[in-house]
Amino acid sequence: STQARMAFQQASEMNFDKGIQEEALYNYALSLHENGTMGFGESVNVFEKFLNTFPESKHKRDVATHLNEVYFTTQNYTQALASINKIKNPNNDILIAKQKVLYNLGAQEFLEGKFNSAVIYLNQSASIGLDAQTTIDTYYWRGETEYRLGKFATAASDLKKFVRASKSASSRNIVIANYSLGYTYFKQKKYAESLKWFESFFSVTNKTNKKILETIPEINSIKADAANRMGDCLFAKRQYDGAYKAYQKALETDVSMGDY
Repeated sequence: STQARMAFQQASEMNFDKGIQEEALYNYALSLHENGTMGFGESVNVFEKFLNTFPESKHKRDVATHLNEVYFTTQNYTQALASINKIKNPNNDILIAKQKVLYNLGAQEFLEGKFNSAVIYLNQSASIGLDAQTTIDTYYWRGETEYRLGKFATAASDLKKFVRASKSASSRNIVIANYSLGYTYFKQKKYAESLKWFESFFSVTNKTNKKILETIPEINSIKADAANRMGDCLFAKRQYDGAYKAYQKALETDVSMGDY
């Protein structure tokens, strides 16, 4: 109730008994949160104040859980990062939240074509490295970002880390990562390595569930392009019969490749 919330607030401002103050501040924050104060309102400010005032409290994990709920429900990652940065001694739960927030900011920047800022966020996320899956996913987005920044060697390194860590899974990003790896080496004129990854792309694509492939609307164009690049790799290695077959495969996959 409003009266209870006001009582907790008043008690939280009295510091004659630290134990009472701690419980009052915790309950005040909870009452704000449970009253539907989602978003970056007073509840977040009070949770931040609580962690800074009582960093070793028995409630610190609960507070971190509630903050996580706000951060990832609102998906306002810029404000989430600002909130986390106000916490002086973040525990592991808060640091994992920070890693995920930075990852999401990096992915957002990538999708908006802001590659320089994307790579900064993704580097910061990777440097925390407490949540294994977020770290793996960061390798994918950072690799794709570095490729677009023309950093082909570092892009290849990150994309290979992603593929190796995800080898038992089947996803849209694994398909795209194999394709991108073919290009990272093609751009470096390392045609044997490029050919290997384009072949891997076809192998992975053939094993991937059709519903997953349907999430890549341009998959036929990508297949045709990969076959073309395989042809180029084989042509560069003077393997003309293989190159001819690869170009034929590209043509059969997408007739618009005929001009090439």
